[in-house]
Amino acid sequence: MIPSRRDVLLGALAAGLAGTTARAATAPRRLVVLHCDGGWDTTFTFDPKPGIDSVAGPGVDADLSNPLDQEEIGQWGEIEVTLNAARRNGVTRYFDDWGHRTTVVRGLWVGTVSHWIGRDRILCGTEVRGAPDLTSIVGATVGGPVLGMVDLSGNGRFGAASSLGARAGQRGQLRGLLLPSSRFATASGAARPAEHSPGMRAQVDAWLQQSATAEIAGRIEEPSRAVALNARTQARARGRALAAQAGTLDPVLPAGARDLQDQVLLAVELLAAGTCQSVLIDSAQHWDTHASHVDQHFSQHATFSGLRILVEGLEAAGLLDDTLVVVLSEMGRTPWRNADGGTEHWPYTGALLVGGGVAGGRVIGATDDHLIGQPIDTANGVLDAGGAVPRFDQFAAAVLHQVGIDPGDWLPGVVPLGGLRA
Repeated sequence: MIPSRRDVLLGALAAGLAGTTARAATAPRRLVVLHCDGGWDTTFTFDPKPGIDSVAGPGVDADLSNPLDQEEIGQWGEIEVTLNAARRNGVTRYFDDWGHRTTVVRGLWVGTVSHWIGRDRILCGTEVRGAPDLTSIVGATVGGPVLGMVDLSGNGRFGAASSLGARAGQRGQLRGLLLPSSRFATASGAARPAEHSPGMRAQVDAWLQQSATAEIAGRIEEPSRAVALNARTQARARGRALAAQAGTLDPVLPAGARDLQDQVLLAVELLAAGTCQSVLIDSAQHWDTHASHVDQHFSQHATFSGLRILVEGLEAAGLLDDTLVVVLSEMGRTPWRNADGGTEHWPYTGALLVGGGVAGGRVIGATDDHLIGQPIDTANGVLDAGGAVPRFDQFAAAVLHQVGIDPGDWLPGVVPLGGLRA
């Protein structure tokens, strides 16, 4: 009998766990990177600019008829955070629970307004073609019984570490391979069967053959793909609605952010099982708000709600002390709104780190009243007019250093940004 793909994966997982228990005890820290792809506005959270005319922050969107829709400033150690009970309660809940374990970096220079270059710089610490991202570096350095790194975001850069990484996609296919009972709902909203019947497999094979033949002949039309994608999206929505009614989804996570929950829970499962040492996650939110900057409220709320679930899961699994969680975006947003009520790309951003031995309640760096990064003493992160603005490569080197990897092996000549360690 030929073993199934699931049997092979589970067998490899069991063998790997048995053979690496001793090595895991002395391995460097794990790494989870949560990427807010598109460019976030940090004035909505950990870089507040209240009452500053040159910054059109979250208060511009206030509904004056709603008494709860008010911007307030909360503080956790050195960290000041912009809060709004009506629009971004997930931010408040996260910092209430985990602000004491969190460090934020403000005024981080990425030096570009291109998504592609920004992603390379913030995820890899360099834009050198073929360079691996931070999670791939951790996966290649530490390794794992099955994989080094798993990319759930679709934005992973494997580079020379490709043999130890796997791209599972935002929709959690890896869980479907390891645990078939967890597969997504069918078009009717009913749960998929754990194993496909021969008839179902034949239908899938026939469809794939027809699609491949049409593609080769150049007859694939975009409208037909759009219809298929829309049907799949609706099926997923129906399945989630049924699951929510059954009480199987976390009611705290806002509707429309289930993709993030799927990734977060899978990331904890993978790390707890020892399947890999690092995971790259996407926030699954709309950040590139050129014409709808008001969407930043929900994106912040949903992302910090998901982040809280991630950190809670790591803590419950006994992994938080040895797992560094980094939340970042490849760029920021302009401090002013455009004629469409949106914002444009900005070459300064910020980042958040929690767990993995970082100092809690600490702030590194700052921005001025025009959201321009300010110079710091890069050795300790303290503001210093004679210092330099923190750079993306220094930040990447600091992340590697924090997880126990020599950044000089991957980013030669780059001095890590200081001030992260507790």
